[in-house]
This record gives sequence, structure tokens and C-alpha cells, in this order.
Amino acid sequence: MVGARVALVSDQVNLARLHERSRAEVETQRGGRRYLELLAGCHDTSTISLVGLVEASVVGFALLRRDAATAVLDAIYVEVEARDVGVGHQLLERALSTARDWGCTSLESVVFAGDRNTKNFFEAHGMASRLLQVSRPL
Repeated sequence: MVGARVALVSDQVNLARLHERSRAEVETQRGGRRYLELLAGCHDTSTISLVGLVEASVVGFALLRRDAATAVLDAIYVEVEARDVGVGHQLLERALSTARDWGCTSLESVVFAGDRNTKNFFEAHGMASRLLQVSRPL
């Protein structure tokens, strides 16, 4: 059985492990390090952690926060071994449900340039690209 729920205190060890794996993967993406720097200051009491499950095992997570009428999915990650079985779908559905409960009018997230798999995942769930951010080091 695949599912998703709000993280519990008892999930902290698994969340720490998944956050570390996610960070390592994000750092390899173009713009990933900068995104992690920006993200470090974003979390407050409006941020919730969701966990993705296969049976009773925590194999994924998502970070969701409210920014006025917009819900922002700052991270979504599923362990490589558990991908393609619906965990990401369950996490996204739970994020959408939570955003609706908050009264938000939209859900936004970030996809790194060249990350076709994540872009395709979001597009398969009705999300569309609407912004490409460019930058140049000085």
C-alpha cells in the first residue's frame, strides 16, 4: 500500500535521512546549491512536512508552506528505490488537499533547468511551467 500523511515526531530520524539524500541530489542540479541557500531561510511555523509511505516504511517527503493564497511545495523527494510506484503522486495529492484546506488558490513548486523527470511529473499532474529564472554570477 502506498500513501502519504503529515509527518509525526516519530518520523524525524527518517526525515533527516531523506533530507540528506534530497540535498545530495539537489546539489547536483544546475542552480541547486543556490536554491538550497534560499530555501534555508523560508521555513517557519507555516511549513509542514509530509511523508510518503510504502506499507509502513517512510520512503519520501514533501515540504509545504503557505505564502498568502499560494501553497508552495519547496521540496518533494522519493528514494530512488521507491520511485515509479506512486509515492510522489500520493505526496502531491496530499499537498494539494492541504493547500485546499488552507484556502489557497494555487500550488507552486520549482523544477531545475534540465530536470525533465520532475518537470514531466508535475505536468502529468496538471501543473504547467510558467517561469524560467535566469542568473549570472558576478
